[in-house]
Amino acid sequence: MIDINMVIIRDTPDRFRAMADKIVPPLLELLHEHAKLETEIFERDDELRRKHLAAGGSPNQLAPGADKLHNEYFQRYLALVQPRCVPGFLKYGASRSFGKPAKYSYLDDDPTLEVIFTMKSPQKAIVETHCNSTVWAKACYPHGVSDKRHRFTLKPAGDTWLIARLDYAFSANDSWHIEHCL
Repeated sequence: MIDINMVIIRDTPDRFRAMADKIVPPLLELLHEHAKLETEIFERDDELRRKHLAAGGSPNQLAPGADKLHNEYFQRYLALVQPRCVPGFLKYGASRSFGKPAKYSYLDDDPTLEVIFTMKSPQKAIVETHCNSTVWAKACYPHGVSDKRHRFTLKPAGDTWLIARLDYAFSANDSWHIEHCL
């Protein structure tokens, strides 16, 4: 996990700078737990698939137990992320996919990771994560993507901050795209 002292605070008035200590660590912990869940389920699914193929099963069919495992992932995913998102964030449904590498594994694996915190008002904070390591990115995205970025918009809800929006971008492209699930 990234050291909170390594977070880059950008375009943030002095009165909001201390909020980085309150907002960033819980978000990064959530993303770390998400990556652990995704990795665990992927490995279990891969084991089911290997056993299925070794027993002579068709590669075009789901392995026995895969449906149950996918449902388990869906339920655990919702239990993890739903309480940390504003109502309506998951209006398009929850993630049902998992893979290797996990979506946020770069937060633990990339030595060039940048986390940028921006807060200009008490009603909104932005946390951006940038995977800059071409070695890591090319291992995960061999078709030329050299970096990966996520931008989380968080809103206050009592003593906590909830994810209200998630955007992503790749490489040096400045255009951000809406991501509909965490």
